[in-house]
Amino acid sequence: MDKYLLLWRYFCYFCLIQFFVNLLFIDCYNKGQRSKNIRAIENTGTKDEVRLAKTLWKVGYRYLKNNKTIFGKLDITFKNYNGNTC
Repeated sequence: MDKYLLLWRYFCYFCLIQFFVNLLFIDCYNKGQRSKNIRAIENTGTKDEVRLAKTLWKVGYRYLKNNKTIFGKLDITFKNYNGNTC
């Protein structure tokens, strides 16, 4: 079978699945309420993050929090352990 035809078939299946999923999970919030809910979510300082950070510090691992020099939004980064940056 031609590979482009096969890719087209998979794409059509994917589109159909997305269509039916969107029908099943209809959004019950309007745009303003959804925006308000998303803004209220805090992405730093969660209980699990604080617990992990305190445990790492007690064990002796030194880290940087919310390091802006590394690409992405990493909560905890280790720097220069055995000459490597993790």
